[in-house]
Amino acid sequence: MNRILSKISYKKDIDLETKFQLVKEILKRPTEGRKLSGVDLSGAELSGADLSSADLGGADLSGANLRGANLIHANLWGVNFNGVRIDFATKIDSKWRLVWQIVNTKAYGRGLDGENLIEANLAGAYLYCADLRGAFLNGANLAKTNLQEAKLRGATLTDVNLNNADLRYADLRNTNLSRVDFKGADLRGADLTGANMTGVSLDCASVENARFGNNQGMSQEMRYDLIAHKAIFVMQGNDGEDIFHRSTPLEVKSEVPVAVG
Repeated sequence: MNRILSKISYKKDIDLETKFQLVKEILKRPTEGRKLSGVDLSGAELSGADLSSADLGGADLSGANLRGANLIHANLWGVNFNGVRIDFATKIDSKWRLVWQIVNTKAYGRGLDGENLIEANLAGAYLYCADLRGAFLNGANLAKTNLQEAKLRGATLTDVNLNNADLRYADLRNTNLSRVDFKGADLRGADLTGANMTGVSLDCASVENARFGNNQGMSQEMRYDLIAHKAIFVMQGNDGEDIFHRSTPLEVKSEVPVAVG
């Protein structure tokens, strides 16, 4: 056991030493376009560092000090901005400053309609009642994000990670949800009518009273499973909406795409 613990301690020491040397290199030898994708720079002291045009895709910058640093044109997709310190002297593209603000500040009903948040790491963010209508969130990480009552109508969320996200009563009408992972997400009361469900994963998701209908890419098996878990299917009729909430699928002979059977 002691030998195992010694190996773990030794590995941590090596990792810390590697990080220290990397930070030292960044600060002492400014290089535009530095390759730093996936590196661990959590808690690093990088104030005033030149990281312009650097490739930091997927890097962990949590808790790092980036006051006065230059990150203009840096690739920051998937970066963990949690607890990162920046200031007005920090040079960073407006998209990523916005991502930093979302991750590090709580704001009820934040206005983000039409924003470009493609491949942003927003895991754990507070977006309660946020207006994200028409926003571009392709490839974003929204795991464990609070999106209760969020307005996402018409947004593009292809390939988004929504594991364990809180989407209760969220408006997801007419959204592109292709290949979204809703594993463990809370969708109770959410409205997903008209959403593109191609390749969606709903493993262990809560869907009671979630509304579906006219969903492209929804398989018969998914319909059956949603009905079994108390989801609501809506079919537009001549006299308004007819809501079907049943434990068994309906037998439908027409070509209406919202059919649940």
